[in-house]
Amino acid sequence: MAVNGRSPGVFGGAAAPESDPEEARAATAARTSHGKTARLVLLDDDQEFDDFLLASETAIGRGVTNDVVLPDRSIATRHARIVHDGDGYMLQALPDAATTLNGVSVTPGKPIPLADGDRIGIGNLSLRFESGS
Repeated sequence: MAVNGRSPGVFGGAAAPESDPEEARAATAARTSHGKTARLVLLDDDQEFDDFLLASETAIGRGVTNDVVLPDRSIATRHARIVHDGDGYMLQALPDAATTLNGVSVTPGKPIPLADGDRIGIGNLSLRFESGS
């Protein structure tokens, strides 16, 4: 299956699942909050395409220096970030980057709380937030 004409495996970044099981275990432990791992799931329609584990701060964008790399022209080099504030995860859109939460535009620079199952629109792509609880 392809998302916007891209095949599996072209999405990545530091938050992409590890191919080595030992590295995956270590990465999951490092990104676990109170025994629960939060993640973003890249969707193609309603089918799961790829997933990314969330850290205390996760940068999302087209640029290779992001934690979640989404190589799609509709994505800004540095598009959005998700931050764990101790109580939960917050989505922050960055300036000049079209970002939606459950179909509603997100004001750049204004963090908004995420709930399990929320749909995040980043450019032309759609991600589902899973809190791990």
